[in-house]
Amino acid sequence: MREKPQQAKDRQQPETAANLFDLAQGSDWKVSLSNENPQEREYRLQQDSYDSQHRRWRTTILFIVVLIAVSIVLYYCLQILTNPQASNDDKKWATAIAASIVSGGIGFITGSKAVG
Repeated sequence: MREKPQQAKDRQQPETAANLFDLAQGSDWKVSLSNENPQEREYRLQQDSYDSQHRRWRTTILFIVVLIAVSIVLYYCLQILTNPQASNDDKKWATAIAASIVSGGIGFITGSKAVG
């Protein structure tokens, strides 16, 4: 007597599932989806390292230059504020600029990154 195709299919599924489960339990699988060889990977990682180091140096130098420029402007504003011969108009704009620099510096120091 010949079985229907559905009955034969139902009988095979539990065995396949059990075999896959048993196979996965005691095995150590390693999957690699990379298409680069080890030399190319090493070269790419070395270039990434050089690029990130260059970016850090560039950012540090830019930060120092901006810090020096802002310090010079702040010093100039404080010289105007402490000069008794400076006019009231000069003291007003020097006060506004000095206050902006100080508040920007405090905001930079105490600022926090957005949590996300």
